[in-house]
Amino acid sequence: MTDPIDCRLKKSVMLLRGWRWMSLVSTQRDEAIVILGKEARFWVQVGPKHPEHVKQIGKLIVAYQRLITSMKEAGT
Repeated sequence: MTDPIDCRLKKSVMLLRGWRWMSLVSTQRDEAIVILGKEARFWVQVGPKHPEHVKQIGKLIVAYQRLITSMKEAGT
């Protein structure tokens, strides 16, 4: 049986990949930044509860933050 956190991590990676592409064509950057920020905060809160996935969760948080930063810079 697949661990629920593994499924959630895979879903979040797919979300990140989708938004990375959407960030190139989206005209609603502020909305996307809010969505990405919520996902990053989710992982910041969940991370300490799953030390066996800390490395993967940390990489995901950094990737979300980098995408948020690049979207903010592109919007200025």
